[in-house]
Amino acid sequence: AAAAATRLAGGADDAAQLDTTRSAAALRVGVEEAAPVRTQPIPERLMPVVHQQLDALATQQYVWQGQAWPGQPIEWVIEDPQGEGNNEGEDTEPTWNTTLRLTMPRLGGVEAQLHLTPAGVALRLRADDPATIRALDAGGAALASALEAANLKLTGLVVEPRNG
Repeated sequence: AAAAATRLAGGADDAAQLDTTRSAAALRVGVEEAAPVRTQPIPERLMPVVHQQLDALATQQYVWQGQAWPGQPIEWVIEDPQGEGNNEGEDTEPTWNTTLRLTMPRLGGVEAQLHLTPAGVALRLRADDPATIRALDAGGAALASALEAANLKLTGLVVEPRNG
């Protein structure tokens, strides 16, 4: 009877060992199905996209070039507020910096840099044409009123030549 009890106990250990092995094997199969390991290189046609993504991660800056509307090219640059400049230990408020560049039919080349903080937005507007610079400068009060109506305070406005 003692030998039978020992065999039964040993059999129970074997069964537990078998269940553990089955569970580990099932887990391994589940992981392999969920996240297949990629052994092939990235296709050549996708390499430019991969390089852009890595560059964006490294610089914390995102650039989009396209058309604002048909025939109107635009460049938009966004700096990530979680980039290297913000230290987690400091009590700095997040800021967004973005730049738009385009050439308008009547205004010529125009660039707008926006610095957005919890306090409001500061703008630096640059233009190629002196008449456009004067028009942008003259519209500063109207811009401030429109932003206030949208519950956004204009904290600063600079209008200057783009190439200077």
